[in-house]
Amino acid sequence: MRQMIKSEIGLSLVELLIALAITGFMATAIMNVYIGSSRTYTEQLDATEAQQNLRSGVDAMVTDLRMAGFNGRGGATVGFLSAGSNSVQFTMDRNEDGDVADANETLTYSLYTEASIQNLGRASGANPNNLVAEYIDNLGFAYAYDANDDGVLDVNGSSRTIWAIIGPNGNWFNLDANDDGVIDSADDTNGDGSLNATDTGVLADLEDIRVVKIWMLARTSKPDNNFSGGATYTVGDTVVTTADKFHRRILSTRVYCRNMGS
Repeated sequence: MRQMIKSEIGLSLVELLIALAITGFMATAIMNVYIGSSRTYTEQLDATEAQQNLRSGVDAMVTDLRMAGFNGRGGATVGFLSAGSNSVQFTMDRNEDGDVADANETLTYSLYTEASIQNLGRASGANPNNLVAEYIDNLGFAYAYDANDDGVLDVNGSSRTIWAIIGPNGNWFNLDANDDGVIDSADDTNGDGSLNATDTGVLADLEDIRVVKIWMLARTSKPDNNFSGGATYTVGDTVVTTADKFHRRILSTRVYCRNMGS
């Protein structure tokens, strides 16, 4: 009678080690995918927050600048008090009483630093820096004007609207130094980080301002250690070159001051 040999079903040590190695490889691959997806999501979230922060800051300035020079009872009012390349101050008759003497009727937009963070502030009355937007790298302004008050914005020899800042001699200086119709780093002809604006020969009068152009550059609140790219931005009369690990967004828009020149 033949003796039946029973085979024992199971895994050898070698087979077990192979199975563990495959399992570990698969787990590592899944974890890497998860980490990569999580990192991408976080970066996109930070960039979205920076974009929203930038948009809210610009929208606030647009809303107020449209009302520059507003007088609720008609007639003349002050309008712009200063028109800088990085800050602007103006008045509006917010309570429509026919004057701009109330404390909150003079507004100033500029940058300020708090806790090592540069922010966009809105000064009004006794409040020197009401926070409007955080993590703002740069803020720039330029102005289109109607010097002869004929209802048409002044243009250069190429019939392009002049976007200007006030120069050291009190004249309007055109930011488009190379007259190519674009305000960008090419207008920094000597590479010193500032646009080489050209003197128009027209004396700057704040009452002549009709349109304000805004540039604002914002960054994310946290650095991205996997980001190594740099970039160059033109913000008003300044060329900004970055080489850190923050993602940035820039926004530019024009504001027509409907109460100026009326």
